[in-house]
Amino acid sequence: RDKGVTFINPAQDFHNGEMILAVSIGGTPYLFRSKGDPVPFDRLKSGSLRLRHEDVDTFRFSPEGMTRYLRDEPSLKLPVLFDRIQSYIRRFVVIQDPRWYMVLSLWTLGTYIHCIFQEFPYLWINAERGSGKTTLLQVLAGLCFNAEHQLGLTPASMFRDVSNNSTAMLLDEAEQ
Repeated sequence: RDKGVTFINPAQDFHNGEMILAVSIGGTPYLFRSKGDPVPFDRLKSGSLRLRHEDVDTFRFSPEGMTRYLRDEPSLKLPVLFDRIQSYIRRFVVIQDPRWYMVLSLWTLGTYIHCIFQEFPYLWINAERGSGKTTLLQVLAGLCFNAEHQLGLTPASMFRDVSNNSTAMLLDEAEQ
């Protein structure tokens, strides 16, 4: 690779203490950073910060939401969001140990910032047939960052989706 150049994943990345996310504005992909103004992808073809690829299929955030965030004007405080995620999961899934709702909510929030951690855990949901595993994965698919609930995914398409979109991959029947 080029010396002195940092290649980043445009869908979601973390570099020098700065969160980086792709946002589509009028059909044009932009890189939103937690510090500085949004930059169109085409302006990142030279310089010390470059895109690893431009193949982002899913844009999870709106320009308006990112602008509010950057101005420190969130529409929802984190504790409220955490509680709403737990409540939403509880609407569809019954879990005997209520602490798991907290774990699932924290993990869901973590999918939006997983790149800031050196390691981020996988969840392995294991229970008997008909217990609601698929329902749980479907619920999480609507909540997690660029999530995809998949059954029978090929390794090539899985790696492409994760690489291009920082996808939270929710694999059903993965043991098969």
